[in-house]
Amino acid sequence: MPDEKKVEAGKEPKAELSTDPLFHMEPGMPDELPDESWSTERLARAVTGDRNMLARSNAVSYLANRQEPEAVEAMVQALKDDEHIVKSNAMVRLAARGKGVVDRMIAALEDADDGIRAGSAWVLGEIKDGKAVEGLKKAAEDESLLVRAQAKASLMAMGVLKQKEPENK
Repeated sequence: MPDEKKVEAGKEPKAELSTDPLFHMEPGMPDELPDESWSTERLARAVTGDRNMLARSNAVSYLANRQEPEAVEAMVQALKDDEHIVKSNAMVRLAARGKGVVDRMIAALEDADDGIRAGSAWVLGEIKDGKAVEGLKKAAEDESLLVRAQAKASLMAMGVLKQKEPENK
């Protein structure tokens, strides 16, 4: 087979780490996992600065129960995390806050980071508040394919944008 690599006799092939972000996993457990005793400030620092994705994701979970504006901001910043589990946890936790985060999510549609814009569009589609329609329409024209797709999906979920009918051939 042309793609097989030849291995010298008596030598083990070198393990190669995938460069695909879907397969990137940070090995090992963190030295310390966030818990409810941590302050909001400490949890926010873990979300944005801890090297371990499990620690970042757990910090998001604990922040979801906090009412301080810093908790929401840290979860918004988690929308740009490289690890899908952290990002999706933040999206679900923000959406669960409902109408209380709509204005912040609308503002986040203008963020410089496309992960934050796309995640915000998803959250707004879950909340389905009419205040978000104009921002989502603008996001549906975003330079980022991910943001455009998520904004359009959210507009469809809100009943604002109709799904195209399949063409009969």
